[in-house]
Amino acid sequence: MSKPLIKPGDRLGMTLFMAAALHGAVILGVGFTIPMGERDTPPLIEITLAQSPSEEAPEDYDFLAPDDQEGGGTAEEAMRPTEQSSLLPDPRDMTDAVSAAPEQQPDAPADEARRVTTEDAPEQVPEPEHNEPQPDHSPNRDLVDADEQVARDIADTSRSIDWNARYPSKQRINARTRAHEAAAYMQGWIERIEQVGNLNYPDEARRRNLSGSLIVEVTLNPDGSVVDIRILDSSPYPVLDESAKRVVEMAAPFPAVPEDVLDGKDQLVITRTWQFVRDGHLEAR
Repeated sequence: MSKPLIKPGDRLGMTLFMAAALHGAVILGVGFTIPMGERDTPPLIEITLAQSPSEEAPEDYDFLAPDDQEGGGTAEEAMRPTEQSSLLPDPRDMTDAVSAAPEQQPDAPADEARRVTTEDAPEQVPEPEHNEPQPDHSPNRDLVDADEQVARDIADTSRSIDWNARYPSKQRINARTRAHEAAAYMQGWIERIEQVGNLNYPDEARRRNLSGSLIVEVTLNPDGSVVDIRILDSSPYPVLDESAKRVVEMAAPFPAVPEDVLDGKDQLVITRTWQFVRDGHLEAR
């Protein structure tokens, strides 16, 4: 049996078939993808709403808005205008917001955190800058500050009125007083004290022949009534201290205090040294 003859045309056809099959395998086996970082991003236009339109358009602007507005802030960088919140939010809204807040998710395990790698990053990403908060110069903030100042002034006035009501002003006279009106009133007051004290000298002090000196402070109302009796420096014997208080109570009320003596004050305070001597005599110096 004779071998079939291979014609030149058959060899050419076989060669073309093998070339086509090889090119098809290469084309189907190799894919092409476009890197994500090289895609063109269409430009974005940000538009903000101007809360207080200006009559003149600014020559240099940072944002687009339906109306013209001149910025009034003090920040070095352009900040997007934001809507101001109300001065005093409703406490119920705050409660609802707290109730509706999502629960805090637990931190990711350390194993998952280790999976993050920066081997493919072309360069290190810089840390975000922490801008310092700018002071609030908004009109609402000024209104709040003004209200707080008024509230503080009212509170200070109330405390001052309450202090004056509980602690009236006092005019003090003592042995060093040289004013004519005050000296004359104090001399009459001393004579009355010595008169009542000598007529009602304590029997126990006379019987025990006690003597001693003490400093007594007596506060009077403008009408001469006694407000308070204080022993600033006690005598060696308590019986003499009690006798001094009793003498003041028996001598009251005293003559009304002249306005010239009070000098605009609410009360008069007289401070004198009392001396009980052994012969049963009382002296107020």
